[in-house]
Order: sequence, then C-alpha cells, then structure tokens
Amino acid sequence: MGSENVFIKTCFALFNYPEKVIDGYINGRRVNYMDAMRYLLVALFVTGLHTFFLKNTNVIDFMMAAQRPATIEAYQQIGMGEEK
Repeated sequence: MGSENVFIKTCFALFNYPEKVIDGYINGRRVNYMDAMRYLLVALFVTGLHTFFLKNTNVIDFMMAAQRPATIEAYQQIGMGEEK
C-alpha cells in the first residue's frame, strides 16, 4: 500500500470517525493509519502548497473583495463602523 493511500485513508477516517482512529492509535493499532507525526508533516505541506497557490493566483484577493460588502454590513449591525 502506497503512502498516498495511507494518507488519504487516515484523512477520511479522521473526518468520519475520529474517535475510532484515536482509540485505535492509543491502543496500539497503528498499522491501519499513518503515524501522527508523518500525518502532521504531510498535512502541513499540503496546507502550505494550497496557501501558496491561493496567494500567488490572487484568489484570496478576489474572495476578500467579494466578501467586503457583507463584512461591512455585519460590522454595522453590531455597532462597529467601517473605520474600526
């Protein structure tokens, strides 16, 4: 089984039934899933690539510009002006 399959299997399991993964890991069933440190490193790497892609393609700027009117309205509803 390739490491990419183990990572995907671990992600799927952590999102669908995290208690089963955590209990299994604590009780010594580490064969089924990627070890915690390696999972953390791969997840951080994937997050970094995702952030790098979003930042360098200006996707975040477009998202922020689209969200700005709703954000200003929400702040005004709670009594904060645009200047704050």
